[in-house]
Amino acid sequence: MGSIIYLEYFYLVMYLAVLTVSLNSIAFASNMNVPFIDAKDNIYVKVLYWPVIMGILLFITLLNFY
Repeated sequence: MGSIIYLEYFYLVMYLAVLTVSLNSIAFASNMNVPFIDAKDNIYVKVLYWPVIMGILLFITLLNFY
């Protein structure tokens, strides 16, 4: 795992989440036709936000400690 300690992965995941949410909001507000984003007022992205974040953090935890 190199020189990044365990707690620093949290910040990397949060930076990735902020970037992803920003790109999603730009795509949602634009005139692009993306069915995954446009479906039901962006419900899939809203519902998957926390499970994806927690899943990534769980995966990093399992890699570091097991």
